[in-house]
Amino acid sequence: MHDHYFQANRAVLPARAMEDVFSQIADEVKIEARWISVNTPPMSVSHAPRTEFEKQAAEVLGSGKPFHEQIEQGVYSRAAPIPLSGGCINCHMGFFKDAGSKPRVVGLVIRIPIQESRAQR
Repeated sequence: MHDHYFQANRAVLPARAMEDVFSQIADEVKIEARWISVNTPPMSVSHAPRTEFEKQAAEVLGSGKPFHEQIEQGVYSRAAPIPLSGGCINCHMGFFKDAGSKPRVVGLVIRIPIQESRAQR
């Protein structure tokens, strides 16, 4: 791990390192996780909310609620806010820009395949 993430000529952002973890989890146990922008500009085009659930989640989390969830087509989806602080704010909002008084968050979306019980069908 140290050789992969900590080298003198480059640094890996913690959120980017987590994307490697997300990928490994998806490969091993088929649970998907991804970042979405909520009330800051996306740091990557891949972080913009894509699905209707993610768009709703960004709105809900941006309003200050602690989570957004749904079960649809055999998949449990949950989004929760991850607060941005210090150095995170500088990149997400722009250096030397006022982030305002509203807490700035990104969303972490997790999708878990579930099997419905016969009683639920």
